Amino acid sequence: MRVERGPVSATYRAKHVDDKLTIYLADLLPVTIEADAGAVQPPKELTRSPGWKLFKADPVEIDDTKRWRRTYWLEPLAPGALPLKLEPWKIKDAMSEWREIVWPETVVQVKTVIEEVDPKSARTITSIEKLPKSSQGETPLWPWLALGGAGIAALGWAVQRRLRTPMPRVEITPRDWTLRQLARLENLRLPQKQATATYLKLLSLVLRGYLEKTCGIPARRWTTAELRAALASEEKISPEGAAEVLAILERADLLRFAGAETSTDECRELGEKAARFVTTFPEIIGIAPAGSLQRTSTSMIDNQRQ
Repeated sequence: MRVERGPVSATYRAKHVDDKLTIYLADLLPVTIEADAGAVQPPKELTRSPGWKLFKADPVEIDDTKRWRRTYWLEPLAPGALPLKLEPWKIKDAMSEWREIVWPETVVQVKTVIEEVDPKSARTITSIEKLPKSSQGETPLWPWLALGGAGIAALGWAVQRRLRTPMPRVEITPRDWTLRQLARLENLRLPQKQATATYLKLLSLVLRGYLEKTCGIPARRWTTAELRAALASEEKISPEGAAEVLAILERADLLRFAGAETSTDECRELGEKAARFVTTFPEIIGIAPAGSLQRTSTSMIDNQRQ
């Protein structure tokens, strides 16, 4: 799918299934940006949409016509219909001032199961091939021992030198990371767009990710009932703290799966409760947030892989 905004275009390379962009959870979504402009200023973050992470970016290409081109590879972090909106770009021609390019929101359907399997693509099972016998005599062992010893010595020198040079690191605590993701989720205004189910799913993902980073439990892989049983015996969180976060998750489950009527105000109230829980979490459990995350340029759900 190609989206054009004047001299700039974005091409989403994915299959169309029932008129929807569709990829699998294990796949990457290539997005190619092309621009006919004298100067191009990409955003610091390609997207802040929850549910997506920038996996890598190819080198910039400029052809003979001075056309700017670069491909970004985005990784989905959850199944379902994930909204994706690129951050604004800026371009400038030789005879004009800088102007901002705003991209429309695109919904990508992320699947977890391959429906169709092509039997023709299956490979037959073959036996292990035997190595041919050497016609020459045995090679002396001592040259290989000497080469291995030299390699080990060089590796040790490189490791020692590396340890002596401190690497600059920018870190962010789990609490700050989670509050940032909650703020980004609110900025999407999904309830106002009649996408309350997506909002509640992403809200649960953010809270469960926070419990994983602070309590060390696989909260995103457990059901809410399994999580309740685990938190009952978890020493890092008080009964009050466990009750508070479980109440938010159970209400989100009810609204998503039981078909209960969901209003914009109730979604906003759940978001405020989630932010309040994250803000007071260190005081509830009586310890500092466990660990820290290295900052990347991606979003949440961006940083489920952070």
